Amino acid sequence: MSGINNNKDKESLPEIPIPVLNDPKPAPDRDQVVSAFKTLEPTRDFSTMKKSPCAKESFIDGAALGLGVGLLKAMRSGVGRSAANWGFGAFVLMTVGTW
Repeated sequence: MSGINNNKDKESLPEIPIPVLNDPKPAPDRDQVVSAFKTLEPTRDFSTMKKSPCAKESFIDGAALGLGVGLLKAMRSGVGRSAANWGFGAFVLMTVGTW
């Protein structure tokens, strides 16, 4: 009977834990949020931001979109101040959104 699979002599396989889908995570405690904000140092954080590759790309993308939106608005309406506002708004939204 060489064709019969006999599992009596073999070790059993270890059980693999099944991950729970949609496991609700508890909301962060207010004290945790406050302590996280206390660790921020704006002078240090903003001075090292230019070394971050994702920040560089975000600023470049924001500048390109802001320039494009500003130029299109200026060509369409002819009002310089409104076009500058639109361009700056597009720059800020794109930079923050992609960062």
